[in-house]
Amino acid sequence: MWNDTELLTNDDTGSGYLSVGSRKEHGTALYQVDLLAKISSEKPSLNPKIQACSLSDGFIVVADQSVILLDSICRSLQLHLIFDTEVDVVGLCQEGKFLLVGERSGNLHFIHVTSKQTLLTTAFVQKANDENECTYRTLVIEKDGSSEGTYYMLLLTNNGFFCITNLQLVKIQQAIENVDFNKAKKLQGQIKSTFISTENYHTLGCLNLVAGDLASKVPMIIGGTGNCAFSKWEPDPFKKEMTVKNVIDTEIIKGARKFQLIDNLLFVLDTDNVLSLWDIYTLTPIWNWPSLRVEEFLLTTEADPASSVTWQGITNLKLVALTTTTNKKMKNLMVYSLPMMEIVYSLEVSSVSSLVQTAISTDTIYFLEGICKNDPKPSEDSVSVLVLRCLTEALPENRLSRLLHKHRFAEAESFAIQFGLDVELVYKVKSNDILEKLALSSVDTSEQTKWQKLVHEAKESLHKIQDDEFVVNYCLEAQWITYETTQEMLNYAKTRLLKKEDKIVPVYSCGLKEVLRAHAKLTTFYGAFGPEKFSGSSWIEFLNNEDDLKDIFLQLREGNLVCAQYLWLRHRANFENRFDVKMLENLLNSISTPVSLQKLCPWLKNDVIPFVRRTVPAGQGEDCVLLLRSLPPADAVKTAERVIIWAQLALQEEPDNSKEDKAWRMSVVKTSVDILKMLCNIQKDNPQKKDECEEILKLFKAVASLQENLEVFLSFGDYRNGSLLAELRAQYIKKQEVLQAKHQPRSTSEPVAAEQKSRSPESRLHGQALALHVSPPELEAELTWRALNNGNVEMALRKCRDLYKYHCNADTGKWLFLTCQKLCQMLANDVPMAMPMGLHLPSVIHDLACQAATICSPDFLLDALELCKYTLTAVELSRQCQMDDCGNLVKTPFGTHKDPYEEWSYDDFFSEDGIVLESQMVLPVIYELISSLVPLAESRRHPLDSTSLPYCSISEGASLILPSINSISALLQNLQESSQWELALRFVVCSFGTCLQYSVSNFMDISLSEKLFGKTTLVKSRQVIMVLKEKAVTFVRANATTLLHKVFNCRLVDLDLALGYCTLLPQKEVFENLWKLIDKAWQNYDKILAISLVGSQLACLYQETEMEFKFRELCTDAQWGIRLGKLGISFQPVFRQHFLTKKDLIKALVENIDMDTSLILEYCSTFQLNCDAALQLFIETLLHNTNASHGQGDASSASTKQQHSKLLAKALEMVPLLTSTKDLVISLSGILHKLDPYDYEMIEIVLKVIERADEKITNININQALSLLKHLKSYRRISPPVDLENQYMLEHIITLPSAAQTRLPFHLIFFGTAQNFWKILSTELSEESFPTLLLISKLMKFSLDTLYVSTAKHVFEKKLKPRLLKLPQAKSSTLINKEVTKITQTIESYLLSIVNPEWAVAIAISLAQDIPEGSFKMSSLKFCLYLAEKWLQNIPSEDDTREKAEALLKKLHIQYRRSGTEAVLIAHKLNTPEYLRMIGKPAHLIISLYEHPSINRRIQNSAGRDYPDIHAAAKEIAEVNEIDLEKVWDMLLEQWLCPSTKPGENSSEIFELQEDEALRRVLYLLLSRPIDYSSRMLFIFATSPTPTVGVRQLTFAHRTRALQCLLYLADKETIESLFKKPIEEVKAYLKCITFLASFEILNIPITYELFCNSPKEGMIKGLWKNHSHEPMVVRLVTELCLEYKIYDLQLWNGLLQKLLGFNMIPYLRKVLTAISSIYSLWQVSYFSKAWQRVVQIPLLSASCPLSPSQLSDCCESLIAILECPVSDGLDMIGVARQYAQLELPAFALACLMLMPHSEQRHQHIENFLSSCDPQIILQQLEEYMNTGQLAGFSHQVRNLILNNIVNKKEFGSLAKTKYFQALKLHMMNATNVTDLVNYLADESSLDEASVFITEYSKHCGKPVPPDATPCEILKMFLNGS
Repeated sequence: MWNDTELLTNDDTGSGYLSVGSRKEHGTALYQVDLLAKISSEKPSLNPKIQACSLSDGFIVVADQSVILLDSICRSLQLHLIFDTEVDVVGLCQEGKFLLVGERSGNLHFIHVTSKQTLLTTAFVQKANDENECTYRTLVIEKDGSSEGTYYMLLLTNNGFFCITNLQLVKIQQAIENVDFNKAKKLQGQIKSTFISTENYHTLGCLNLVAGDLASKVPMIIGGTGNCAFSKWEPDPFKKEMTVKNVIDTEIIKGARKFQLIDNLLFVLDTDNVLSLWDIYTLTPIWNWPSLRVEEFLLTTEADPASSVTWQGITNLKLVALTTTTNKKMKNLMVYSLPMMEIVYSLEVSSVSSLVQTAISTDTIYFLEGICKNDPKPSEDSVSVLVLRCLTEALPENRLSRLLHKHRFAEAESFAIQFGLDVELVYKVKSNDILEKLALSSVDTSEQTKWQKLVHEAKESLHKIQDDEFVVNYCLEAQWITYETTQEMLNYAKTRLLKKEDKIVPVYSCGLKEVLRAHAKLTTFYGAFGPEKFSGSSWIEFLNNEDDLKDIFLQLREGNLVCAQYLWLRHRANFENRFDVKMLENLLNSISTPVSLQKLCPWLKNDVIPFVRRTVPAGQGEDCVLLLRSLPPADAVKTAERVIIWAQLALQEEPDNSKEDKAWRMSVVKTSVDILKMLCNIQKDNPQKKDECEEILKLFKAVASLQENLEVFLSFGDYRNGSLLAELRAQYIKKQEVLQAKHQPRSTSEPVAAEQKSRSPESRLHGQALALHVSPPELEAELTWRALNNGNVEMALRKCRDLYKYHCNADTGKWLFLTCQKLCQMLANDVPMAMPMGLHLPSVIHDLACQAATICSPDFLLDALELCKYTLTAVELSRQCQMDDCGNLVKTPFGTHKDPYEEWSYDDFFSEDGIVLESQMVLPVIYELISSLVPLAESRRHPLDSTSLPYCSISEGASLILPSINSISALLQNLQESSQWELALRFVVCSFGTCLQYSVSNFMDISLSEKLFGKTTLVKSRQVIMVLKEKAVTFVRANATTLLHKVFNCRLVDLDLALGYCTLLPQKEVFENLWKLIDKAWQNYDKILAISLVGSQLACLYQETEMEFKFRELCTDAQWGIRLGKLGISFQPVFRQHFLTKKDLIKALVENIDMDTSLILEYCSTFQLNCDAALQLFIETLLHNTNASHGQGDASSASTKQQHSKLLAKALEMVPLLTSTKDLVISLSGILHKLDPYDYEMIEIVLKVIERADEKITNININQALSLLKHLKSYRRISPPVDLENQYMLEHIITLPSAAQTRLPFHLIFFGTAQNFWKILSTELSEESFPTLLLISKLMKFSLDTLYVSTAKHVFEKKLKPRLLKLPQAKSSTLINKEVTKITQTIESYLLSIVNPEWAVAIAISLAQDIPEGSFKMSSLKFCLYLAEKWLQNIPSEDDTREKAEALLKKLHIQYRRSGTEAVLIAHKLNTPEYLRMIGKPAHLIISLYEHPSINRRIQNSAGRDYPDIHAAAKEIAEVNEIDLEKVWDMLLEQWLCPSTKPGENSSEIFELQEDEALRRVLYLLLSRPIDYSSRMLFIFATSPTPTVGVRQLTFAHRTRALQCLLYLADKETIESLFKKPIEEVKAYLKCITFLASFEILNIPITYELFCNSPKEGMIKGLWKNHSHEPMVVRLVTELCLEYKIYDLQLWNGLLQKLLGFNMIPYLRKVLTAISSIYSLWQVSYFSKAWQRVVQIPLLSASCPLSPSQLSDCCESLIAILECPVSDGLDMIGVARQYAQLELPAFALACLMLMPHSEQRHQHIENFLSSCDPQIILQQLEEYMNTGQLAGFSHQVRNLILNNIVNKKEFGSLAKTKYFQALKLHMMNATNVTDLVNYLADESSLDEASVFITEYSKHCGKPVPPDATPCEILKMFLNGS
């Protein structure tokens, strides 16, 4: 049995040839024979049956019953199987996973190779009769193109063939891998087979089968013997089976036993061993080789098989044949070249040999050969070993290649020298071999010697190679093991190239460029990952990666932000010019979740976001949406999600509230909303994803609304913070309160309008709530509840009123109900509350409860009604606790509306006179009772489920009834003790009804209640209610008598209530009590009247007629006693007397000042008295009493005024009733002159009575007197009485009353002279008194001009002048300005009213002279000008005074202009001596103002807030001086935009707008004009076809400046509309004319067309050749080279040299950054020198202590080092030394770390660390390098410091500092904490050591036991547990 397989690899060269011994070998070609495998048998076999085939999926060898499966290269044994009988056919498919074996027995096995399991065994045919005859002839298995993963099989037998289909091998493979054997069996059962007989054609049997493509016209050829030699079969679409299409009978050839098909050519080997060639389509012979006896054959080619499909392509084919010889023990393996059949090679093989069937494109020939183990020579007798050999063609060059392939480099070197071959090839191959070995080596210590040897060999080989390109590529491509080796080899390549190219003139070298690029990449790798992460494969991958962003994205995805930051900084220049929206999307998608926001946000803010804003166009955030829409849905969803995540991260940064930041945030949010809308649309079929997306969209929409409408800018996370937004709303509310408290009316209409347009904080709050999808009612309810929790009852009640007014619905009802409950609970618990003065909270609570009951849902209605009832009781109780200022009990209800039930039930007259209740004792009890009866419950409840006691279930009420009864008892006791019997009576009835309703509602059916609640519960409840009933009835009856006495003792008796109480007592007892009360009443007519009325009604009810009459008679007497008693007249003398005695009371009636005329007339009519006499007596008595009482009181007192009004009304009422009024008028006229001149009321009464009498006998002008009196009454004097008034009072013997201090004397003004009038009024002049005094003057016809002049002077001196003097110290207070303006307007109105214009001008000028310089003086002088012009207009031309007026007007004009100009300068803080000296030259002053230095600063930094408004100042000065400012502007624009002189040597003025001061002034000028005007004017300047504009000659410099300004001022749309071109073309045009301007300055004539069309490189080099000594040309050439990508090495070497020579360092820094991505320029010698100077010069110019700008320059220098692509060539030690001198050790250490890796670097770092304080370095890292561009590298510096401390165990250097915690975390992350634990335990304390161990254990996921002591924790750690 063939059971021993040996695979032979790495065979020596030529060994295969030696193994064939002395066999004959012939041919023009040299073939090398190699041995691949040996298959041995224990026993020799005689003539074994062998066959083999080489497939792409494996190599199959069949020997008798054995099947051996090897891999495709014969390196590993896959399967070795032995069957019962000989194997006829084999097959392999599905990537070598399945093996098919057909035995001689007829069994076909289906074997799974991986598991070595036989899945299926079936016998398609029976075993042949002849054991030597094959059962199966051929097996073909191919993929079925109609179904993926499915195969079909053709199995040829002697009598026909089987077509087996539906072999679902892929699914079977998956089922086996999933251990689903049931499914595998099911799939096997689905296999279909069809047998097609060939007996009609191949009558003697089939021999072979070849299959083409089933879809082709030649799908299958069968060869055999019998009637037909071979037949062609094709599928029949109608019969669905294979049918014969053509046959070749045996007359042509006897039989066909082997085929090989190549497109249309069919090679046929017949049964006579003759090989022939046929056309497959026509089945006609083409060629044959009858002289050649072939046993086996195959075709091979080294060319592409596709080229060998035609007859012409047969020349590429070789025929390999196994032929017979005369020696039966041997065969010949022959190789022929077609088509001439020339022998190329011949080899003798044993007779037991077989060709291995291979694909046609194989250039290696395989064959099996049988030999004897002991005798390797071929033997016919026995075979014990089968060897697998291969033949490979070998020329001398090929032999050398084989030697090299076998890695025999020493032999190959000798062979190459011997045969004159390329010996350098040997060195190269050897180097490449070393390269491969290096790739397989590791940096392990165990292999260190091995790879070091390889590196040494590589160096030796490279030294022998002359091909520099190969050496460079080798150094670049080799996977060197360590960083140091890589650096060494790159330096070797660089040195080798520099020696070769050591020339004065730089020459471009691609190799040097690549080496420098690799150096830069190596530096980047070192800085990003460190040498510890270096490996050959990672380095090569990093080096070959052309996409720098790919590495950044990878690090971000892995969460390595520090590394990503460093890579971003190093590579930023490479991708800056091509960064677009897609790259931004990828960047965002790469940010992984674990990245710390604390570290990410500063990087995004300081570096990424500014970069994106600079490089990505403004229309991103929309390009992004378009890009997403162009992607497939799956990719769009993924990208969109990452964009949204980035947006949230970017927005997470705290806003800086700048205009740019706000605009950017709004743009990001708007774009995010659009993306989310698109995302929701894509995911509409995924409800879960769609809901999630819509939630985020809702949040972003809310954010957008808050930003756009409310200007609320927060970090994104804060928008999710409900409490924060609630606090924000609270802040708005507080802000609203503050604004309302500070609100003051504005004096001008413009600010008021602006204020009206601005939204109030409350409206903004509602807008915010709406943005957050909080409805206004919900917001109001929330604010109400919050106000209650804060004790702010006033706000809560106001919100409740608003809710009820504007949102009257069931939800509002619920909130009102809950608010009432909350207030009741707060009052019950005595919670402190803030309430406005005068608020009666119980009444308000009751009103809220009533409102809640009217609008709440049915679920709350019953509880709300119960709450209404008891809150009304609380209101009544609270009224008994309230007292007014006089100590009286407040009776009127405090609510806005009274309860209708209260009005219906009780009269307003009765108020029980009990003891005032103490609110602290009563109200908490009643509200505690309310809280028990209507308890607080969840807002969500079941429908119609009540919580109040009357409606709740027995289980819920059980906990409420007893507390309620206790509260009721306590309250009743308090009411009884306070004699509040009426309240107690009503409370008993109400509370007993509630308890009774609770009991009855739960026990309506006794039997049912017993079943539900039990008899005990029923009895207990009945007992409680019966006890309550007995107590209530007793209490009611006991209170009846007491309440009846209380009612009749009231001042106003509630008759209905008294009658009701009477009905509670027996009849006899009631009447007796009533008469006893009448007898005790004495003269209390009110009480007698009340008792008599109740008695009469009660008698009527009981039908006692006599008793009723007595009570009514008594009622009549009592009524008269009451009426007269009210007037203070005693009716007792005539009470119960005859009516004739009533006349004695008339005198008393008229003497009463409160007597009413109608009452007198009624009294006289009743008792038949004389009415006229009574009236006359009444008038005389009134006048007498008034005069008598006047001298005893103040005429202006309130009581006196009331008395006078009554007197006047009575007098006027009685005058018409008199028959004659003459005597009355005469008497009143005399009285008028004797009256007090300050008693206006009496004077008015007398005058009006005289006026009413209408008698003409007096000479007093009544109307004038009454008008004067009206003016005097409205006036309050401001000065004491003058001497004239005292003299008048003495003469008339009248005492000076107190009213003289506030009133003017009527008599001295009305009856006096004008001189007396001015003596009195001169002291009364003021702004406030003027209107009244003006009316008086007009009424009395006095001079008005005198009044105007005097008042104007008085107001100026007393009010205006002091305020004007205080104005500078008040710093232009708005309030003072308003006051001054108002006073000034008042004075001007006085002066305008003066009739004499000369007088008005003189007064105005005199007043203006006293006003200090400023805006008010300017306005005063302007008013003087107006008055003077008005005076001049009124003077006739011939008048002499006209010349005087003209001179005055001219003088005023000059003064006004100077004063106005100075005022403008003062107002704008521009009143410097320089400008004040130019006041007389306003035009020059305006020009000087536009040269103010603040203009430059404003354009450079618009964020400043203290810049003066030059435009406003210029406009005001021009207006004052009547200058045409437009002309000045045009002149300045022309002067600055198109200067007549050429720019100086500073060429930056041409290329950069920000460096041109004149252009900045132009921008400022144009900003004051409409953008349309400015942009069109600039467009004309920039593109005018004429060479002149105005008088100016337009140059390219002028056009450049104009276009620069236009691009600065106008937006993209405006520019494109002007130029009718895209903005990119406009910018390109600007660059062209900028360059042309430089040419123009250099006097180099060139036109725009010539410049655009000329070759740029030649132009640049010519310019450089002639003008390289000029700094301006140096910059011009640099800009041209950068713009047009001219990178000539010699030119750039000179440019960098000149830039250094002219010390243009800032510009050089920009240039170096710009060319950092141009690798070819790195080899320029001045490239590294320029970087060195750029880094060092800012450090050399700085000194300690560093200013902020110098510190910024130092940081920029370090950034420059990090960005420098040739940093390995910089003098890092020198830079570090400079940093150390500037006391920046952290920066110095960073420089040392950036040195090339070497022992020297290590030593420098060690020395530096030993001399520095680590705390200072860590502090500087934290302060200067922890954020922004340096953040990534600072992390490495920090790790170096901490590692140094750990290695040296110098933990004390950071102990007790804030960096000690950082050291702990560093060591925990490194899992190396033992040393620190020991330090803490030894040097610090055991507790601190145990705390650290606890933290570390928690960090490792192994927390220590919580109850462990510090000592135990330490022991556990040291023991390793």
